[in-house]
Amino acid sequence: MSLPRHIRWWIPARRANSSSYVNRRLSAAPQEIATVLGRCLRYLYLDKRNIDRATIRRAESSLEPPERLLLRYLQTRSSGSEKKRYGHEAVAEAKAAKFRCRDCGRSDVRVLTLDHVHGNGSKVFRLLCANCHQLKSRVQDWAGSTKARERLTRHSTRPGPARRFAAAR
Repeated sequence: MSLPRHIRWWIPARRANSSSYVNRRLSAAPQEIATVLGRCLRYLYLDKRNIDRATIRRAESSLEPPERLLLRYLQTRSSGSEKKRYGHEAVAEAKAAKFRCRDCGRSDVRVLTLDHVHGNGSKVFRLLCANCHQLKSRVQDWAGSTKARERLTRHSTRPGPARRFAAAR
């Protein structure tokens, strides 16, 4: 399934900590959906700490596409299957970053990821876009750990395709 290109996949930074925005959205929502929509919007933009998947499903029709995506992603990490690895600290970081990459400022929610700053198991997070996260991870792998240096040394002493080609000439 391809996604429509006309959808705005970012969330305006001014919505962060904006109870007036949440109240405006709730006043325009149908009464039967207002309660679950309120839970979702408070989770995203204010200080609500927990939300369950069923609440998100019930409110989906009234959520914008980037809100739906972020709610699913963050719910899994704060209350769902990834809770042990991430927890509320990860959600707090995403909200503090106003759903923007901490390195380059990219705001497309489809590419944002939560990085464990000190490696897996760490409870210190940074919100990064996929590109910045990949660059950060590769730099640490290439120079950071002893295992990575050993792997690089081992692979660099093996003749690669260019060396084999040169040797065959």
